[in-house]
Amino acid sequence: MRMMCRLSLTCLSLLIFTTTIRAADGPDLLPDSTAAVIKLMAPQKTLKQLSSFAVSVQEGSGGVIKGQAGMLGLGISNPTMQGVDQSRDWWAGVFLNEDEDPAVVFVIPAIDTEAMGEALDESFTFVAHDKYGIYSDNDAAMELVQAHLEDRTSKSVASLASEQIKSQFEGSHIAVAVNLVLVKEVYADKLEEMREQMNEGIKEAQGQMLEVPGMNLDFLKDLSEKIAEKIVVIVEDAEGYSNALTVTDAGINFKEVVEFTDGSRSAKYLAANPPQPATQLSKLPSEQLLYWNAGGNMNKINEWGLSLLPKMLEMSEEDAAEWKKLSAMTKKVNYEGMSGAFSLGDLQTGLVRTIALGTASPAGQFRDAMAKAVELMDGMEISGMTQELSLEKNYEKVDGVDVDLMLTKQTMDNDPQFGGFQAQINQFMYGGDTIETRVAFVDEDQYLQTMGGGKDLMETAVKAYKSQSAETDSVVSRDIKPLGDNNFVLLMDLPTLVKQGLSIAANAPGLPPMPFDQDSLDNLEVQRSYIGMSVATKDRACVGQLYIPVQTLQAGASLMQFFQQIQGGNAF
Repeated sequence: MRMMCRLSLTCLSLLIFTTTIRAADGPDLLPDSTAAVIKLMAPQKTLKQLSSFAVSVQEGSGGVIKGQAGMLGLGISNPTMQGVDQSRDWWAGVFLNEDEDPAVVFVIPAIDTEAMGEALDESFTFVAHDKYGIYSDNDAAMELVQAHLEDRTSKSVASLASEQIKSQFEGSHIAVAVNLVLVKEVYADKLEEMREQMNEGIKEAQGQMLEVPGMNLDFLKDLSEKIAEKIVVIVEDAEGYSNALTVTDAGINFKEVVEFTDGSRSAKYLAANPPQPATQLSKLPSEQLLYWNAGGNMNKINEWGLSLLPKMLEMSEEDAAEWKKLSAMTKKVNYEGMSGAFSLGDLQTGLVRTIALGTASPAGQFRDAMAKAVELMDGMEISGMTQELSLEKNYEKVDGVDVDLMLTKQTMDNDPQFGGFQAQINQFMYGGDTIETRVAFVDEDQYLQTMGGGKDLMETAVKAYKSQSAETDSVVSRDIKPLGDNNFVLLMDLPTLVKQGLSIAANAPGLPPMPFDQDSLDNLEVQRSYIGMSVATKDRACVGQLYIPVQTLQAGASLMQFFQQIQGGNAF
């Protein structure tokens, strides 16, 4: 019986002991004094995925990716990759010293640690630990790592990683995380010096401001100082930074995350502005070249914009008082989110076609505020340019909806040459010297605004709003999905934009002959696809994403071949 008890205690002790000394992985082998961690997903997996992706973009290009495999060895100072395990993730840690260049410590999985150590030149200090080779050409950095490996109570850099950073690293092919708290400690003196230089630069710029007729540029002094203050706050509050690159069969995703100290001013601001789904985009027309959506409450932005204009312009006391009235009217309106779309027209009727969908309640007070703004801006002169504005309510009906028409005309008072140039620009952009903007109140708290395209564009916008046509656009749905909920998102159909731009140039009467014609463009097959960019808040972090679908790169390859054919088979 005693023997059984001793055996049980021995097994339990071994279990506890082996759990304590279990094999560590990657960042666990680096101390918490590591300023940055770099990860490369297992090269075998990464190169296979990149090669497959390259082939899907352009047939035959996969071999180019595989041919670069040897470059990985140069990157880790082991050109032949002797003893290296390419089936597991590779790691590196960066150590900082204010007076020296950053030191890099490689943490590379090994199939043969002895062979790996022999492959390195004499400038490297090498340590074999479990199934990893850890090495660097910086002795001080290696001493920190070795001390960490020998001390079981030492904290690893992995213990500092937030859940946000952990999720960044998981599944990504390349990832980097930076401990900004440590970076600020190491470079505290240099950061203070940069802060002083920034303030001195602002003061110097303020003293060199040019005078602009009709404008009071003193507001820029206050604005630049406030921006500088915000930058300082962001730097002080920032705690961590990470970025990650992930390649899938569907596309390339690049994500950046800045985390702020819990309870800081920046963290509180982010928490007060949570991300939202871009549901308003579904009410815009389908197949537009560009979409954007800004979510959340926009009252502060509108109030700031209105307060800025009176500071910019040299106004009489009477005009300033009227602007205050407009500001008071605007404060009675609640603005919640806005989305928009852009498409190209033609040189005859104007290139610009924009649609905006906003939420403003009560709609009646918003409409009154808009009329007041037009009244105040009519006849306003800025730098020798006078603009004439007019607003006609209930100008026309579109699908049973009342539409207001705002007309804007800009003229140069004392410069006929520049005025003629401005007239040409307006002709190209808007189809004439007068810019038409239509506003339709399609719901109790939502309005549509179009610029360019005449009544036809408003008809398209109203019809799309009622049928939610963008919601049925499979391409928009596909390319916005990887971005998730956000505070701001932008989608751009770059391939179609380029093709339509070429078509406009080919048919422009005032331009020199193009080396291609409309028939060749009609034969150019380019799929619609949207590059997506977004900014979102998440807990105490700000997340930025760039997503490039594979269809965009496929279209880019087709366009490149088209241009090569134009150049007689030679790339340019």
